Amino acid sequence: MKDRGVEVYLPIVEELRQWSDRKKKVQKALFNGYVFVKTRRNELWECLQVPGAVKFVNFAGTHATVKDEVLDMIKRIVETGVAVETDGSEIDPGEKVKVTGERLKNMIV
Repeated sequence: MKDRGVEVYLPIVEELRQWSDRKKKVQKALFNGYVFVKTRRNELWECLQVPGAVKFVNFAGTHATVKDEVLDMIKRIVETGVAVETDGSEIDPGEKVKVTGERLKNMIV
């Protein structure tokens, strides 16, 4: 999409994977199956012409938008290289979580 003048962002993080005989760092998308695109409403259809693109996230029939401040926060988190780990349980929407990474200490989330 970059070659078509559309700004795209795919947050990539490193994850330490454990195999039976070794550990290895692998890169993966922070949000599996999602790519952020910055486009105009009249160009939405063009973005879906990319192989593998299925649809836009929407709520009640309206395309979802992500504020620049939120994308900047995601970029800062990815740039820190801090490993994101949970205890394996799901985090419910609105649930409070504790950020323990020193490099993220002053980040407002």
